[in-house]
Amino acid sequence: MAATLPPVVITFQRPARLLNLNDRMHWRAKANYTATWRQAAKVAALQHYAPHLGRTLVKVTLPVRTPNTRRDPSNWYPTIKAIVDGITDAGVWPDDHAGYVVTQEPTFTAGNVVTVELEPA
Repeated sequence: MAATLPPVVITFQRPARLLNLNDRMHWRAKANYTATWRQAAKVAALQHYAPHLGRTLVKVTLPVRTPNTRRDPSNWYPTIKAIVDGITDAGVWPDDHAGYVVTQEPTFTAGNVVTVELEPA
């Protein structure tokens, strides 16, 4: 029986405001925030020496001021998408399609640190 690899944990400081599906901002501002998140995730993956992985379950914990406030986790997928794209840019996966990446709804914690757990699936 093959041994399973332990999860890879990537952490980085929140680089910008969180992106939400309910945001109604100018396309250029949204593009700038998305690029900032994507670049931060790429740099963090490279710094953490994230290995090349096959199919992976991605669990993201997003930092917020009030973690116990009621939130719809699926509204935060623009942030998750930017993070996954950045990790893909770092070469962890050849592509971010469903054959390689399965995302879980985000969880929330107090502070400024983003935690991304990559668990071989």
